[in-house]
Amino acid sequence: MSNKKKNHSWKQLPAHMAMLSLLYNCSSVSTGPRYLADDSGGPKSAYDVWGLLQQGATQYTANAVQVGGENIDGFNAGITFGAEKEASSGLITRIMGPNGEDFKRYISSLPDEKRKEFISDFLDNYVKNANGYRTYRTEEGVKVDLASDVKDIDGNAKVIDLEQLKGIDYKNASLEVLDEKFAKFVDMTEDRPMSFIKPSVKMKLFKAQMPGLAGTNFPKNYRSYITNFGLAQKYIEDAHGHYGGVGGGWEIGFTPQNSYAEFEEMVAWFRKTLKNAGQIFQSPGHQRMVFKAHADLPEAKLAELYRGIQALIVIDGIKGGTGIEKANYKGVQTDNGLASLRTSRGVIRLEGARWKEGTHGVEFRAGTKDLKLARFYQTVLASRVSANDFSGLSDIGDWSLWDGNVPSAQTLSERHGITTDVAQKALDNIRAGSLKYEFTLPLWDWTDANNPIVKANKRAIINSLSKDFFEQVAALNPESASIENEVRGLLRSWTKMTRLSDEFRRYLQPRRGLDTAADLLQFNLPEDGRRFVQDIVDVNNIDLGIEYSGKMPMMVNAEFTPDKLPDNKKAWIQTFGDLSEDEREAIIKNVAEDLHRSLGGDGVATKVEGGGGHGHGLELSYEIRDPKNRKWIVEWDGIGRTYTPNGDVIDGSARGGSIELVTPKFTPEIDDISAVYDSFSKNNILPNLLSGGGHINIDLAAFDGKPKELARFLTIFHENRSIMSLMFQHVNRVKTSEPIAISDTLRNQLKDFNGSEDDLKKLLYNEEYFNTRYGRKSRYLQLDMSAYFQDVIPEEFLTDDFDISNPTVPWRRQFRVDPRIRKAEFRMFNAPRDAAESALQIRLVKAMLSKALNETDSLSGKVQNVGHVDYLKNPAKAYEDLEKLCAQLGLEVDDFKPAVAEGLSETDLATRSIFFEPFEQKMRVHPKQVGWGDAVAPRETAIASEGRVWEPGAADELNTMTHEFRIQAAEEGERRRANISPDRHVPGQFKRTDSCVDAIGPLL
Repeated sequence: MSNKKKNHSWKQLPAHMAMLSLLYNCSSVSTGPRYLADDSGGPKSAYDVWGLLQQGATQYTANAVQVGGENIDGFNAGITFGAEKEASSGLITRIMGPNGEDFKRYISSLPDEKRKEFISDFLDNYVKNANGYRTYRTEEGVKVDLASDVKDIDGNAKVIDLEQLKGIDYKNASLEVLDEKFAKFVDMTEDRPMSFIKPSVKMKLFKAQMPGLAGTNFPKNYRSYITNFGLAQKYIEDAHGHYGGVGGGWEIGFTPQNSYAEFEEMVAWFRKTLKNAGQIFQSPGHQRMVFKAHADLPEAKLAELYRGIQALIVIDGIKGGTGIEKANYKGVQTDNGLASLRTSRGVIRLEGARWKEGTHGVEFRAGTKDLKLARFYQTVLASRVSANDFSGLSDIGDWSLWDGNVPSAQTLSERHGITTDVAQKALDNIRAGSLKYEFTLPLWDWTDANNPIVKANKRAIINSLSKDFFEQVAALNPESASIENEVRGLLRSWTKMTRLSDEFRRYLQPRRGLDTAADLLQFNLPEDGRRFVQDIVDVNNIDLGIEYSGKMPMMVNAEFTPDKLPDNKKAWIQTFGDLSEDEREAIIKNVAEDLHRSLGGDGVATKVEGGGGHGHGLELSYEIRDPKNRKWIVEWDGIGRTYTPNGDVIDGSARGGSIELVTPKFTPEIDDISAVYDSFSKNNILPNLLSGGGHINIDLAAFDGKPKELARFLTIFHENRSIMSLMFQHVNRVKTSEPIAISDTLRNQLKDFNGSEDDLKKLLYNEEYFNTRYGRKSRYLQLDMSAYFQDVIPEEFLTDDFDISNPTVPWRRQFRVDPRIRKAEFRMFNAPRDAAESALQIRLVKAMLSKALNETDSLSGKVQNVGHVDYLKNPAKAYEDLEKLCAQLGLEVDDFKPAVAEGLSETDLATRSIFFEPFEQKMRVHPKQVGWGDAVAPRETAIASEGRVWEPGAADELNTMTHEFRIQAAEEGERRRANISPDRHVPGQFKRTDSCVDAIGPLL
């Protein structure tokens, strides 16, 4: 598509944007506060801008942003967002159509008899509405009469005066009368006739399926189409024809929007407006950003950002099976091409100052229909160029990834330790499978030692996976009819297993810096006139313990049943690829040793033997002693595993999992936290919102002799738990630490508690401040207090931990306690992704501690019970609750706004997924259980649960479920695996080989 054809639509951007600013203020499309570019209140970091853009994505607040404090000349923003969409459907008539003259000309060109047939039918039905030509009901059940309910973008009514059309017997009227009345109708439409015709009738017009139209062609001179009244006037700029597809079609140009919020709102409106047969329309395939060029723009880093975005689009496209590697005009831009900041068409297209002097334009030609992906790279780019903040990014010339040259067989042989013959066969079969070399990711250069994304150990893993990829591609039959699917299947598996999508996201997303992290970690008493107790407790000196976690650098490639079995889970069938036991241990050891060095030690880590902490016998951990003689533990956690119906772990089924890094009990300093993330980064360990957590443990020694203050602490948490959860607990993680029901008795006694420590312990136990669900453990709640009230738990419930996943192990009422450990554990927190995010979580906990220990004002005791989805439906409520939390605790709202925005955005994306399962559905096999008895008198001699054997008792007879359904699931899984050999050869299914695993060991 030539520049000449499209230039006309973008030349008028300044005029359009000035008009749209006025129209937007007059419309009622968006609600909520506006963060206008010229009201920014000073410079913002890329992270701050990114937070504003996330807010706009779900709340549709028109938060335009500047670039370096300036707008594009003639615009109300420093960045604009536009799009184009190609299709051929008659659904275009829902938003635009032929103008009045073209419509009249079309009808007047009909032969007399045909014209008479059409007009008499159309006007007779329209005036009488006998067949609903002008009225219909929306999805919400609202009746719309297009003769009276049409409004323009400014809200002005546009009416068809039916009185001027009545009084005619249209079935018998003369052609002269019909022509006159039809002309009158069109004139009343004010040149936009499609605005006043029912959608289904417009489709029949477009297809020439109305009486009298058979054999004719509806006007399809799209360049002369005019928008319908309403939001189309704001969002649609123009249209023209194109020659793609059968018989050609149309391409519409969307008016560039002043803010990302309005852009997402525009896309949502377009997709819903063109919804058909229950399916919303596709997103615009080409999307464009134009932004002001900052005076000090680091072009080499901007090019690096483009390279990362292009790589992410390709990686996610292949991983998601979008067919990106087959699309026309979507070539991969080379490193040098991106460095020039001006390219031809490709996955992305860098347009330089094509649209306006002093700007940069970039067209995204792929990855736009995946909202999660598009929202990520568009907000990342906008936030970084807005703040001119490219921190954390290399210059594009510092390393290489794709130079446009296909590696020779000799080069592949040297890179991956394969023969040149195998390498050549692989190259030939890639071609035979119709896979373009530039999209064959293993051909990219992942060996560059200066690659800032992939560290040495991860490069070894990628190299080993690439070795297997080329060997397995080479072994395919090029004459096979399935060669294309087989090659693409191998590539897709390689892409998933490398976790490169996660790596690029971590690299590209703006973060808060260490200086900010250090500021967040230190909590100072609020200076807003509130009263404090005489003996102030410095909450910065209260000991904490934190459990950090991150995903392994390679993802499991395994086969599962397509359906869920009786235990509400998909059953594992076989694993095609995972880290070997030796690799996994090497990674855990490396993290521990790197942590030791980062903390000032000499890199010595000791393997822990016989840990047995989780009851499944698969423990693997290393510990270190830092120069302060504090113990840190690095272990394998979240282990996937599958059992036989007899309760034995199936050999080879232990898989995946995470790294968990457990700190000592300490007062964390920013250097300590930085050491954690330094060791993670060196080993490509990826903290992830969807899995793992960042459990903050509070040493309850701070509350010794202060039960009233501890009750206050719990009350403060309950008053704010929903907004805390939105910020720091992903919607798909609520099952692992759920918000438990708080009775009126409990909340009222806590907010004005005046009893003893023993009274508080008994109150918490008797009010069941623990998880009572069948199939869950008692500690699976947002704030686990069982270590505090362990002395009053009935003795029969203090037993060894048990393996909750083993189908033969009956569920039990059980608490895991240790008299030496008296803590409160926040299990709700997502795994923090950097030091600043960890500091923000710690700051929130410190603020609650300070409020509880240092203030005595009355508390409402009102328990927050707002779910993630509820907040998504009412984003204003989320920001209102954040304001209340920060006002109560003396926190800065702006520190936490990005977390609220991201929580809403992540909830939005998660709930759009076809795989989303509401919390209630997830818990259907986990009903709550009675039979917990009453708190006992505090024991003089404390009891540890470790080593105590569970004996079924009377309480177990009260269970509403048994573990039979889990055994049934295990039996069904075994039947599904009966004819499967884990080592079978599956053409087109990526399988990691033993030789590959052997080769990587020394590298790790």
